Amino acid sequence: MGGKSKFEMIGWVVLFTITVQFLFIQNVQSQTLAQNSASQPRIQWTQTYGGTEIAFANDMIQTIDGGFALAGRGAEGAMMYLVKTRTDGEMQWERTFEGTIFGHSLVQTSDGGFIFAGFQRDGYVSFNGFIHLIKLDSNGNTQWNKTLDQRDGSVTIIQTSDGGFAVSGGNISYKGRTQPWLIKTDVNGEVLWNQTYGGFHINDVIQTSDGGFALLEQHALVKTDSQGILQWNQTFSEPSLDTGYTLIQTIDEGFIIAGGSYPPNSNANEEDMWIAKTNLNGEIQWSETYGGNERDQARDIIQTSDGRFFVAGLTLSFGAGSRDMWLVKIDANGEKQWDQTYGGTGNDIAEAIILTSDGGIALTGTTSSYGSGDYNMWLVKLTYEEKITDFNLGYIIGGIVLIISTLGSGYYFVKQRNLKRLSGLLPNKVTKETLRLIFNGNTSKYLYLTAGFHKIPDDQNFEARVPKEMFEYKFLMHPVRLAIMKILVEDNSITSRELKTQLGLTWGEVGHHLPNLKKNKLVEIEEHFVDGITMQTVIITQTGISQYESLVKILQEFLSSSDFDTFPLNWSGRSKSNENLE
Repeated sequence: MGGKSKFEMIGWVVLFTITVQFLFIQNVQSQTLAQNSASQPRIQWTQTYGGTEIAFANDMIQTIDGGFALAGRGAEGAMMYLVKTRTDGEMQWERTFEGTIFGHSLVQTSDGGFIFAGFQRDGYVSFNGFIHLIKLDSNGNTQWNKTLDQRDGSVTIIQTSDGGFAVSGGNISYKGRTQPWLIKTDVNGEVLWNQTYGGFHINDVIQTSDGGFALLEQHALVKTDSQGILQWNQTFSEPSLDTGYTLIQTIDEGFIIAGGSYPPNSNANEEDMWIAKTNLNGEIQWSETYGGNERDQARDIIQTSDGRFFVAGLTLSFGAGSRDMWLVKIDANGEKQWDQTYGGTGNDIAEAIILTSDGGIALTGTTSSYGSGDYNMWLVKLTYEEKITDFNLGYIIGGIVLIISTLGSGYYFVKQRNLKRLSGLLPNKVTKETLRLIFNGNTSKYLYLTAGFHKIPDDQNFEARVPKEMFEYKFLMHPVRLAIMKILVEDNSITSRELKTQLGLTWGEVGHHLPNLKKNKLVEIEEHFVDGITMQTVIITQTGISQYESLVKILQEFLSSSDFDTFPLNWSGRSKSNENLE
């Protein structure tokens, strides 16, 4: 893009991806799992873990190799239980940690390993144990184990933008009094600071787009700065009415709270699934409940690339058994679009949901309907029939709205697979910052990142002003994404939204424009509409895949032999061709 251009970029990059669809469906006894119309998710496969023992899943991530890692607890005496799987859900390895430590939360670290967080039971008081952080390598071998001087009955851990970690919870006394707390550690688990707050127990924590933190207490939303200093506290419910269990930041920098709500004068079995949307100051914009005459509850929520939401939890009102996994899709205003249940005649509960790197969905939780034990971890992989690319215009990426444009052509763009709850890996306020990403020959290559619809500056040659710590992550080549498509709109035609495109991408060592890629049958191009804007979906053909794989090998060899810093970008959204979204 020329330095004197008056274009304002409102478009997006299309990152080409190779997706291997594993159409493996596990035969789990005689289970029947609810499947609706073709426009809704369908089951790709399911797996149970834990054998004849008891195993409960509390958290899940997709790992950088395309597999999954599930964290939870096992039977008495082996309370921390971690399972690592391949892409089809087949177990690679499992680790148990003996004693009275309950596993609760998990992140994957930049070196390919894991941080497993849990709490240790204090005698018979299971809700008030010391917090443990256990660092594992990529094969599940323990590297270190830290004990934090805080107590809780559950704990949430996230990785922060500086490579360290934030851990949240709440001290609970025998009389039920709670003191919420937030601890910040470095990459080795050493405590940097510790903040406490008034209120109730903290159920979730995220790093926000401004580098601070949002803490979800049971009945309030708390916002802090990057040092954990309180900025505001918004109460969203009287105790015993609405309870928030999970939290995400939305595309518009507001928040979504998911949990349960008791209607006035209801009994303990009449909880409804509850979703509330707030603005960036925590003020509720809308609130909706979903469910029937029995208990229905949200346990996790994600935002999709089309601005809508998938909510996962449990239902007693619908489905085949006592409790079933419940997946609900709602639009940006909270209106339910469809729902599905998964389970058998026993108790089946979803605790976590993620978007997967192949464009599907993964649910995990606990089942008593299937598996060999009284309760087993259960992983359900769902897929769509619609065509999937990586991203379109202005969608959520790791919890952050970013727009990317190259400063020319011939760029390699490399990324990791999405990791859950790493919304702060890239600070949102990186407007007018340039990140040097890949070194190609003797020429430095740049990507421009911004937090919204900002002008690309005329001066293309200023130096990177991103903190040095952001470059200290080790990059892992699983997988490679490449190529950039820029969609530009002239200033005087924004209202009519007439698109003008400038396309430049590198395929192997030879530069091609997108029309040439189509002419050479390396890609197929489809047009569709997103919010009234014409977008293009680029699909790689088998011929293109062959050349793509050659490029992957070139990049792997280059990065493994280069001492040039690369930056591991974590994205957590995928765009879809719009015709099958309803």
